[in-house]
Amino acid sequence: VLIGLLRNKRFFEMSDDTKDTTINEEEDVLDDLGPNGDKNKPSDSRYYFFKSTPKEEAVKYMPKKLEASVTPTATNPDGASAWNAAGTWEEKDLGKWAQDTLKERLLKLTLNSSDIAIHVSEVTKVEGDASMVFTRGKRKYGYDLQIIFLYKATVDDEDVEGTIEFALEDSEPDISLKIKNRTDTPAGESAKQLFKKKGPDAVQELVDEFLVDLRKQ
Repeated sequence: VLIGLLRNKRFFEMSDDTKDTTINEEEDVLDDLGPNGDKNKPSDSRYYFFKSTPKEEAVKYMPKKLEASVTPTATNPDGASAWNAAGTWEEKDLGKWAQDTLKERLLKLTLNSSDIAIHVSEVTKVEGDASMVFTRGKRKYGYDLQIIFLYKATVDDEDVEGTIEFALEDSEPDISLKIKNRTDTPAGESAKQLFKKKGPDAVQELVDEFLVDLRKQ
């Protein structure tokens, strides 16, 4: 019996030692686990294994304020519209401008001699087309216009009138006037002869100035 008691005492002592050892091992394992149960990951921020970037080096990567830059403006070919930077095909209708401009300038036309004063009283017709075509880096102008206007004159205190008709075409820059006397009297014929003498040069000068301005459109 004595021997049995001694053996039981030794067993309990060994069990306590084993229990302490087991508890110590469990504590060591818990120490090795992080807050999420990850092994070998301490709970504080010292788990990084890389060194911090030196301050001198970090300055290079600091945010910098962007300066406003000017966007280069596309240069359009000479004569092209602002939208046509590529210089492709473009057509511009100049018909209304041509008709209005010719009418306005013809109404200012006058011819004078020592005893005759002629002025344009009405422009009865300005019809046709005018346009600018831009292609292959060049501007080309086309026009085909028909014009009729009335003139009035005072000859020896007599009022007379007549009509003038001409065409304006890009294929023929020189004009040819058709003059008709609407007053069948010597005074009317005198006015017609004055227009035949001075009219072609005066109208041609007006047309030449018109064509210069047309090519600026």
